[in-house]
Amino acid sequence: MKKVIKKDLKEYLNGLSEQERVEIRDTFLEMTGLSYPSWYNKISGRCAFSKLEIATLGNICKVQFVA
Repeated sequence: MKKVIKKDLKEYLNGLSEQERVEIRDTFLEMTGLSYPSWYNKISGRCAFSKLEIATLGNICKVQFVA
């Protein structure tokens, strides 16, 4: 069941262990076909995640993220 907690993605990822972040990243990259460098551009804020990408991350993490 999805939590109804709304969180900022970067804040959420910073609260996880390195292993959890890698698992989320790898699952997301596999599901979306996004490249590794593009993931880090989006995480760093140079590029924005699309609404669909935010929804996909929410499904992976079972949390609703603030877009």
